[in-house]
Amino acid sequence: MSSRQLSDLQTHQQSWYSYIEARKALIKFNEQPIGIKPAANITPLADEWKVELEQVDSVSLFYKSARQTLRLREIDIREKEGLFCLPWNTTVTEGALNSLKQAAEICYMEFEPAPMLKGTIGSWFEHPDLVKAKATLLLQQAELAFPWNIIKAECQGEASNYQTNLEIVLLVNPESPAMTTAERNAKRWAHAEARMALTRILTSHGFVARGVKASLVTSRLTRNVWASSFSQLVQQTWVADLVEQEQVKICQLRYCFQTSADEKSSSGLLEEIGAELRLAFPKIQPVLSANSFRLEFQYHLDFSKRTAQVLRLRNLLDTYQNRLEQVGLVARLFGTDQLHFLARPDPRRQQEDANTRFSKLAGEEVGVGEEKTYQKIGKLARVQFPFLTIALPPEIDAETRLQLFTKLTAGNSITPNLTGEREKLARLFDALRRMTDPKKSVPNPQLRAALFDAAQARGVAEPAELNIGSATWQEVAQHSFLRLNESQHASVVATLLAPDMALVQGPPGTGKSTAISQIIWHLVRQNPLNRVLLTSETNTAVDNALEKLENGFHNLVKPIRIGSEAKMEEEGGRYALTRLEEWATAPTEAQSGPVDQPDNILRRWMRTIARRATAQALLPTELTIAWTTALDDLAPATRAMVLKHYLENVNVIGATGGSLGEKSTRSTPTKPVYTKFFRQYRKVFAERLTATEVSQKNSAKNSGKGSSSVNTIDTSGIRFDVVVMDEASKATPPELALALVYAYKAIIIGDHRQLPPLLDEGDFRSTLLAAGAPELAAQFSRADAETSQFERLFTRPGVQPGVVSRFDTQYRMHPDINAVIEQFYVDDNGLKCGILEAAADEPNLSSALSRYHGLTHPVLVSPSDHLIWVEVDEPELLAGTSRINPSEVQATEAVLACLSQSQGFEEFQAHWTKPEEREVALITFYGRQVNLLQEVAAQFSDIIPCRVQTVDKFQGMERNIVVVSLVRSDKIAATRFQEPDLEAYPASGGYPLQTSLGFAQFPNRLNVALSRAKRLLIIVGNSRHFSRNDCYRRVYETVQARGRIVPYADLLPYLKS
Repeated sequence: MSSRQLSDLQTHQQSWYSYIEARKALIKFNEQPIGIKPAANITPLADEWKVELEQVDSVSLFYKSARQTLRLREIDIREKEGLFCLPWNTTVTEGALNSLKQAAEICYMEFEPAPMLKGTIGSWFEHPDLVKAKATLLLQQAELAFPWNIIKAECQGEASNYQTNLEIVLLVNPESPAMTTAERNAKRWAHAEARMALTRILTSHGFVARGVKASLVTSRLTRNVWASSFSQLVQQTWVADLVEQEQVKICQLRYCFQTSADEKSSSGLLEEIGAELRLAFPKIQPVLSANSFRLEFQYHLDFSKRTAQVLRLRNLLDTYQNRLEQVGLVARLFGTDQLHFLARPDPRRQQEDANTRFSKLAGEEVGVGEEKTYQKIGKLARVQFPFLTIALPPEIDAETRLQLFTKLTAGNSITPNLTGEREKLARLFDALRRMTDPKKSVPNPQLRAALFDAAQARGVAEPAELNIGSATWQEVAQHSFLRLNESQHASVVATLLAPDMALVQGPPGTGKSTAISQIIWHLVRQNPLNRVLLTSETNTAVDNALEKLENGFHNLVKPIRIGSEAKMEEEGGRYALTRLEEWATAPTEAQSGPVDQPDNILRRWMRTIARRATAQALLPTELTIAWTTALDDLAPATRAMVLKHYLENVNVIGATGGSLGEKSTRSTPTKPVYTKFFRQYRKVFAERLTATEVSQKNSAKNSGKGSSSVNTIDTSGIRFDVVVMDEASKATPPELALALVYAYKAIIIGDHRQLPPLLDEGDFRSTLLAAGAPELAAQFSRADAETSQFERLFTRPGVQPGVVSRFDTQYRMHPDINAVIEQFYVDDNGLKCGILEAAADEPNLSSALSRYHGLTHPVLVSPSDHLIWVEVDEPELLAGTSRINPSEVQATEAVLACLSQSQGFEEFQAHWTKPEEREVALITFYGRQVNLLQEVAAQFSDIIPCRVQTVDKFQGMERNIVVVSLVRSDKIAATRFQEPDLEAYPASGGYPLQTSLGFAQFPNRLNVALSRAKRLLIIVGNSRHFSRNDCYRRVYETVQARGRIVPYADLLPYLKS
């Protein structure tokens, strides 16, 4: 960090005020009405309304741009075929095509500025139109008794045997009811004679193509005109039809062209040509048909070199012309008279972008109308582009629903209401103001300074107590109910002794949840009146730590989870205040029969009491059984008493940081409106004093200051003796302030070697510009973007003893994987692996410390491999503002194919019960690469479940097997079909040189990427390019030493199989 030039403290603080204002502007933008299609399929009285988004016709927008940029004519556009054409000698420039590619990105179109050429090598055939023309000539010469018409000519089949089908009708005059039987039968016999004459003519004159004569192999009537007697003929149902029609389809003719091709010779020749094409044109991927009689290929030309490339291709094919003719095959090229450009919609990317955008609104209120005319419909329940599902509240009556439906139909739009986001920003602003304004009241004024300067936090009064063997150390060792390693033990001691603020670094897999649970346990054990807030920006982190707090031997720690139960993990849901209240009022099983009630902490509390009573054997057996039975099904009145007693003694609150706060922005001086968090907080604590306040009260009495000093304590607001904040490195200063503003003491846990809350300098600058703060935007630097507030605090020189501590042992990864990430923690005294090699390599997957996978593949992996680098030395491409590497996508596809074919893979997958344990993570640094990897994952969905994400979004998660696509390369191509030009770019493999690592350059991002895997880490990328960076070079060297390097070309044969 010392090498980074950070902004000064005053500028840093002010930038966060401006950031909040910018967020307000973005919220206003996101509250614009969303167009929907007419609500024809909605049932007004249903509990959910499914509306369809009104989509912009992106294809039309693209072709509008194409007409302007390339001067396209309507005749040039073949929208149904997914392409458009330009003259071969067009005057359009490459710059214009590249400009159109940018428009294609915006319009969700797949377009490459490289014209497409298609080729086939297969058996020749006589075009159906030529056969039709020959048949027409023969029939004209025959002078049949009735007019005729060939209504269809089509070709079927392939290779050495194909057929041309003709459908021919005779045009006849309809029969008249006035006809006699003899007249009618004579007319029908004339039809039959005409049909026989027609067949005879076309049979006797075969069609010859390339020396091969076609034979008539099928000749059939479409109606049965033959009968054994006149009486049967008269009874045929088709007689009535003839009266109504003026033409009758007489027959279908099928001509079969059979060559004398040698199947074995044809197959071998096509394979030879395919190999030659791949060698001469690396971007061509010839495909041989299943019966080996047809070779197809597609070739995207370099726009500026198209003529020379087509000439090369023709010359290559011409060298095989004689051999092809000998086996009855012919080579054809399509697209040499015009330039054909692929241009087709990309619905997957459009869907993913829309789902990402609208998923941010999931759970938010939506309504109809704007501002004064706005009326709530319900909440956005689900997003599945192009549909949005709105859940209506059950309290809305039928009349109101019909009114809302009428209004929705009239406006054809819905409006998001992001009041919750605005409320959160208001709370962030208020917290930041309270923590930066000395005139504002906070529980611990020392934290006001420490929030921005850790050196201002007071140190441990007796530093010797931090040492191994001290009284505090021994006390923690004696009373911890979960096992702690030495670094965890030291951190617990430090957090207990630090008077103002303790900062704890928790690298990946170091047991943060375990340590947090023991910190809270010891705080409560030391004083059951201690009021502790456990918070994080994510529900999962809060719930995971709460789960570790449960102890089957005591009920001293009494947590409550505040928030929306629907967003909680089950581990946190069992502490939800709403669930406990429902349990307290539910009827007993004796009253209503068996009831399937959700699990909750009070039911578990009763079981603990029963278990202890049984274990201590204080009562006779009969009374013990009666006692445990009664505890298992308490009467409602007893449950209410239990809940009341529990709430009176609650000492831990679990809640996300964004939910904290007291008053809503709708509050007035005379009519306060409280937040959901504060309402539940008051229900639990009322105006009870915290342990710190009780201590202050007692100190005041003992010092003789009297009650006047005690009465100055404001008990009306939120206060906590200790705030424990997890994942703090992902929190902005306002988010830290929102938790610390209610704390007498703060314990902040994070890892500044992982991703900070705001990384992209450009995004943050644009946010500041949106807020009207160009000066601050100019001052904001990448160092600020890459430096979390946690890092500013943790690495501050001159902090007092006990303020900072570290976890240094991880239990997530195999020791080999630990070896690639320990480099990130060298300045933090290193990162050790807590799993010994023998335990990690234990084949029993049920062993808690086993990191064995047992997979064997001849090229990719063996059971002893836990690190693999798949070498891909191919160019990257620019995709809008993002980057992609198609070769790495193909390599990832090959990796999945090899994994699925590995010995032991089925057994490995079958062992796991949780879906996430069976998932293979595919992670990358770029969003557009994610889009391509999702297509790969979809192909393997029935074999290997995959989780595809950017590295940033995957922070905090782990999987047994992780594949990381690095994307960036030391060369860049204009299109995915660009061929190498060694004459122009001899030093960079035939492509323009590219030196940037982009997003991947930030070591924190690399650390997150490599630390997600437990058993097998597979890195896909260009080692030469990334080894220019010291971090990546050390990673590569570690893989070389402890794993294996695999060229991705070696995996491709397994992809085909």
